[in-house]
Amino acid sequence: MKTYNILGYCTVLLIIAYLTLKITTNPGPAQIMLVAGVLLAFYLPLSLLNQIRSITGTKPETIHKFGGLLLGLVIVSAVLRLHHWRIVKIDPNEIIPIISFLPQIELVLYYTIAFVFIPWLIYHYRSRNLLKNIIGGLGAILVILGLVGSNFKLIYHDELIIVGNAFIALIYIPWHIWWGKKSGTSNDSFFRIIIGIYILITFLFGVFQSWHVTRQDIIIEMNQNEAQKK
Repeated sequence: MKTYNILGYCTVLLIIAYLTLKITTNPGPAQIMLVAGVLLAFYLPLSLLNQIRSITGTKPETIHKFGGLLLGLVIVSAVLRLHHWRIVKIDPNEIIPIISFLPQIELVLYYTIAFVFIPWLIYHYRSRNLLKNIIGGLGAILVILGLVGSNFKLIYHDELIIVGNAFIALIYIPWHIWWGKKSGTSNDSFFRIIIGIYILITFLFGVFQSWHVTRQDIIIEMNQNEAQKK
């Protein structure tokens, strides 16, 4: 049995245990979910690398392994955020963050994706629609920089997000669809990876920044603002 399959089974069993303890209000679900998240950080990259091996018939290249490593680190950082980085208890009245500098680690992680991995990805797939890939990669980079900037209250972060989304939604995706119809193929590894990065990072920032998801969320915030004014 392959290692990633074992990790997958263990992750599923831990999630089942988490749900059981959560529903029955027994102690320990948070710790179990933490372990499940760490196992997921190993399982998902290994599973994706195996998928690449199955599709290409060759071993994953260094860039794919590097991307898998970054994916695992993103998942771990997300798990620690969900637990508010507070795991080690000293006494009932004091809790020490296990990683108090996680925002700085995440900053380095997202900058590595934006300034190292995506440019490397563009270079790696330079023989296939280079200009299209540059536009898609640039759009993803701008969105990442805008989202990170929103955390640190940097200027022009909203503008970066808008321009990046415009590159992806108005140029890159339509170009990819047109190119797929023209060439008669939709097998574009670069597209899958860059859109995967875009969706994952946007989703995580949406969760942790408490962005509006539904109309009800907007109504609740408006009512809170009105109550503060009174």
